Amino acid sequence: MVVLHDVNMAGRFCDELIALKGGGLLAHGPAADLMCADMLSAIYGIPMGTVAHPDGGMPISFAH
Repeated sequence: MVVLHDVNMAGRFCDELIALKGGGLLAHGPAADLMCADMLSAIYGIPMGTVAHPDGGMPISFAH
């Protein structure tokens, strides 16, 4: 178990992610399921996007 605030690091190195918001569970599941623009926007409360990783791994997230 590891606690990370960098979602790109979490997505790259963790199999499962747990997203907390406001003291409660917002989402949990495979990293690939949480590393999408809609879910990241819900987690962070701001518009988010993703781009393909150069090595074909997990997408890289960014804030709009």
